[in-house]
Amino acid sequence: MEQSRSKRSLVKFITNPFTFLSEMSRDEVALQRRSLHVLPHIRVSFDPQRDADHVAYISSSTDVYALCQEIWNFDTINLFEEFKVFFLDRRNGVIGYRDLSRGDTTGTVVNIKLIFAIAVGCNASSFILVHNHPSGNLRPSQRDIDMTTRVQRGAEYMELRLLDHLIVMDSGYFSFMDEGVL
Repeated sequence: MEQSRSKRSLVKFITNPFTFLSEMSRDEVALQRRSLHVLPHIRVSFDPQRDADHVAYISSSTDVYALCQEIWNFDTINLFEEFKVFFLDRRNGVIGYRDLSRGDTTGTVVNIKLIFAIAVGCNASSFILVHNHPSGNLRPSQRDIDMTTRVQRGAEYMELRLLDHLIVMDSGYFSFMDEGVL
């Protein structure tokens, strides 16, 4: 009974949608909605809340390391590996950063798709990767180099620029760009 009523309603809607909708009661509208597919709505939003007078600009790896010193908890830098990304505008002004992942003493998993999703979502022109090595070794591992290469290739397809990748410690940093790895 209910199914045939829905079919009749659908036929009436298709033949004259404006009259049909104006004649429907609130309960009938709710019933009609339940009989159709319900698709989740995907919303992407970004609220920069940037004060133009206080935007940090990046011109070197030293600037990136200085920002890392502001946002990183150096009390735990030797306990577990963390991966962060700075997102920048066309003038290399920092739009913001994202804590991307936290692992254990031997590594962390990086979701490369998430880097690009955030970059597109905040309308970034470029980005900088940063992570630490709890071991205290500032040299990049082969996994670090391979992942950076994959990110750089993906960035090119997305018309984004990977400016640098830093490995940071409380005592200093390694810059892929400065050392010619990137």
